[in-house]
Amino acid sequence: MIQKRKKEVEQLAMRILSQYRIMDNPGQHLQIILDGEQIQLLGYDDWAVDICGRFMYIGDDPVIFFNSKHTQAMQAFTIAHELGHYFLKHLENEEAEIICLNRDFQRMDDSNDAKKEREVEANYFAACLLLPLNLIYPVFETFMQSQRLTGILYVDKQQCNFVAYKRCIWAFKMHFTASETAIRFRLVSLGWMRFNIQFQETEDRGISIADYLRKYGQSIADS
Repeated sequence: MIQKRKKEVEQLAMRILSQYRIMDNPGQHLQIILDGEQIQLLGYDDWAVDICGRFMYIGDDPVIFFNSKHTQAMQAFTIAHELGHYFLKHLENEEAEIICLNRDFQRMDDSNDAKKEREVEANYFAACLLLPLNLIYPVFETFMQSQRLTGILYVDKQQCNFVAYKRCIWAFKMHFTASETAIRFRLVSLGWMRFNIQFQETEDRGISIADYLRKYGQSIADS
């Protein structure tokens, strides 16, 4: 997405939160938005783990489906992502539905493919909706001060930097219903975090940093 489009998507998310008077942890209040927009929400417990969500219209009524086997944070991101498709009017062509897989939720980069770019936009909308700037700024500032850090949070495979990263993610999870991937993406997109780990395999882009380091034999010491 170009910067202008990012600004438009973020402003849309902010307007929705303001319209529905959601003042804290939006991931816990998505039902307010669903009710206000008269969107039906249905959970599926027989989907494969890599299927996350689905957005469609039944008649004139919008419906969002989510994988009820996923964690609460992942479910929140799925619902916010599908709300992105709804508010960004991604289903105004001849398509009957949008089905979202786990790999779609890892699409955070620009794409020349229209359908992939649609997923990038929905992901960005979801991150902005769940982690609005006015709520996350004081959390990040407090964390950086507590760690005696200034500027940006630099993340690489060095243990000290990894520990700081884990503490940051934990600090955000104390305040927001959001997945590690969503938090990381939001902080990186704002320029508050520099994530300097290059994943070796495409499917690794969405796993947690802890799982990644364990997978490739790095030593992790919890603190």
